[in-house]
Amino acid sequence: MGTETETELRGALYAVMYELPDYMKGRDISDLLLKVVDLAREGLEDRGYGEDKYLMPLYERAEKIMSPAREMVDGIRAGRSVRDMIDRFAGTGEY
Repeated sequence: MGTETETELRGALYAVMYELPDYMKGRDISDLLLKVVDLAREGLEDRGYGEDKYLMPLYERAEKIMSPAREMVDGIRAGRSVRDMIDRFAGTGEY
């Protein structure tokens, strides 16, 4: 360490931004995320205000290991326009 150029460091940062590290891939991380969301759901259910419904999108994200930001980046990299991606997440258009 310490001899990398700015370009090399930027490349390493971008690689991490677009790909999960090996230790975070696979079923293990998804299972962990699902357990965390389950704990949050249980706590919200105990409150009794019906707030647990707001966690439902997190279950899908945990299963896919995907965030809206990542979906947007992937969509743009696949050639979709920024406008299309905004419409998709805003619920204003077809995707």
